[in-house]
Amino acid sequence: MNQFGDVFSDFPIEYFQLNEEDFSKFQVDKTSIKTSDYSYLSDVLETHITLEDKNTVVINTPVGNGKSYGIIQTIKRFYDAKEDYLIFVAAPFVSLVEQYYQDIHKITGIPVDSVYNYNNIGRNDTSYLDKRIQVVTANLLLGNAGEDSYKNSDKKREYLNNLKEHCEKNDIKVVFIYDEIHDTIYNFKEELIFNLWKWKKVIHKNFIISATFNEASKVVIEYLAELTDRKIQIIESDRSKNSNNLSNLILHYSSSHQFSPYTNEIKDVILDILRRGKSIDVLCYSKTLSEAIINDRLLGQKLKKKFGEINNCTSQNNDNQRPNNEVPQNRFDNNKCNIGTNFKSGVSIEKENHAFVIIMPPRGAKSQFKNYYGIFSSGITSIIQALARKRKTGEIHIILPRPDEFNLESLTHLSPEQLKVFSHYYDRVKHIDTPREKVNYIPLCTQSKILQKFYAEERKNLEEGIKYSSEERKRLEEESREPLARLEYPPFKNWLIIKGENYLADTFPFLGNDLSSYITYCAFTNQFVNCTLSKINAGAELSFEEGKIQHNLSQYFNEYFGEHYIESFSTHSNFYYIYNSFRGRLFKEFTLKYKGENKNHTIIKPFKIPSFERHLIKI
Repeated sequence: MNQFGDVFSDFPIEYFQLNEEDFSKFQVDKTSIKTSDYSYLSDVLETHITLEDKNTVVINTPVGNGKSYGIIQTIKRFYDAKEDYLIFVAAPFVSLVEQYYQDIHKITGIPVDSVYNYNNIGRNDTSYLDKRIQVVTANLLLGNAGEDSYKNSDKKREYLNNLKEHCEKNDIKVVFIYDEIHDTIYNFKEELIFNLWKWKKVIHKNFIISATFNEASKVVIEYLAELTDRKIQIIESDRSKNSNNLSNLILHYSSSHQFSPYTNEIKDVILDILRRGKSIDVLCYSKTLSEAIINDRLLGQKLKKKFGEINNCTSQNNDNQRPNNEVPQNRFDNNKCNIGTNFKSGVSIEKENHAFVIIMPPRGAKSQFKNYYGIFSSGITSIIQALARKRKTGEIHIILPRPDEFNLESLTHLSPEQLKVFSHYYDRVKHIDTPREKVNYIPLCTQSKILQKFYAEERKNLEEGIKYSSEERKRLEEESREPLARLEYPPFKNWLIIKGENYLADTFPFLGNDLSSYITYCAFTNQFVNCTLSKINAGAELSFEEGKIQHNLSQYFNEYFGEHYIESFSTHSNFYYIYNSFRGRLFKEFTLKYKGENKNHTIIKPFKIPSFERHLIKI
């Protein structure tokens, strides 16, 4: 793959930028920095952040760039300040609460008895009013009780209300730090925002931190900045590779319709890593596949023999409930072999001689209206975050389905030489059946226009109804609809928070509907900051034995094509068309081997082995 390194070695890494014009009703101060100009992000933050300024600070820097360390050092500055501050660190996951709780003391030396871990709420009587640092979840601050409950527990409400009253009574300023904001956007619903407005009298500063901002996150920034006198400070860094911590990226393309521990690519990759004596962690798109690998007689047993008990990093709760308020289990552990779903964000894998395996959703997870992509359902930001878990040099293996065909005409930003190389290798790995719509490259900066266009079309479709309801209100001279329900089409930004990102991920192949095309594009054009493409594996071997060809074909049909394959053809398709599609994929995506009566293996070439061709027609 050296050809990729040469052609795309200086290709710019695209990232989502935040600009002054994105926040027209706010006072915005933006500082742009280059990763090559500083050694530690904490030094940049110390230079550019004034503790006394009341504002909302947005930190937009690459994955693995020291954001967590930098923000912990900023916590230390507030802790050491002459003025009293109460500091909330709001993490997206409970596992990160524990990590922050430990790291704050370990990195800064701040006494443990000055930091409160919200996991204590309802479990013990540890005091919290005397703690200057509170490590919580964003769900808690916004009062999001989850999908299966109607309200936060009384203990949690009491905890927040007591702290608020304590700050108001003692004139203590409050600082909120929202880490990994991309994973907490769903909390910022209109009805939940008022949980933050309760702090209006004492709030002093917000920090919003991520490497993967998106259009919906702009609304979150505005929501929070309204609480700090509409003042926003943006600190944004370009994206470049850190040559000291680059891993080798290996892509393994699979034609399997569904994934299981028996899928050749999954089995071969894990066994090869074990043979080479490396430590391993496996991030799976689904809980079902994770547990199947752990319990598999071949893979599971070999992993357990090598590493001992496997750390099952999947939720064990039904309906996300912990009836007895148990401490959450199954968190990522750097000292164990981890297999599961809950460490695609917020975890740092710092193992030596290590291989990180990421199993993407197979082609069978794709549906016409909704994709069943598990932990990768949110689209392309989940890819960037997952890859970034590996922080030291090693190997990253991605097992993924073949991508849909790319519309090369959309790659106008590539040079002729780059386009030629991209096209050559993409043709090797693409899914042979041409989809109704090819994959189009979509620049990140155009997402806003796409979303606004769709919103406007949806609203226009209802314009007549909106007009009549408005006219009726004027006719009745009503200033308020009470006690009737509110009748108002949601404004664009409210719609964006609830539906915007899902619309992009479900609708556009490049933005999430066909994750393989996005991963392939980024790998080929050198877009990932912590790894560089080193190898492509595409084309599994299928073996056929004389006397068992029909059985072999049926077995492979079920595994690689799936029960819905024939249904995917229109009612106007004929036998000739379906036969050629099936045969084309066999010879394009696989190496076919034939063992005859003499027990010797030969490569099957088109129309060279009559018995194979007869069985192919028969199936």
